[in-house]
Amino acid sequence: MNKEKIRSDIRVQGLDWMEEVPNDMIGSMDVILVSDCIYYPESVDPLVNVISNLSNTSTKVYLSYERREDKLDLYKQFFDKISSNFGALKKLFDRECSSKN
Repeated sequence: MNKEKIRSDIRVQGLDWMEEVPNDMIGSMDVILVSDCIYYPESVDPLVNVISNLSNTSTKVYLSYERREDKLDLYKQFFDKISSNFGALKKLFDRECSSKN
């Protein structure tokens, strides 16, 4: 229905955070979507590096994650590091979810 209205290239690609970002991708992203990727202390630095390397001054990064009480220190570590690279962070939505329906 809206296919004819899309006038841009869209590319979805998985990345191994432990590897270097390919040169043709450095600073080339308009939008980066990160979903539920903050879970191991060892992954924080590589994730921050990948996001930083893919970004430019106009890149929008959207991050979603399930807030887990046992990971609060890890979230703080991630947001402290990412904010030192990006400056202002804006929380768009915060909602506690329950497994009960």
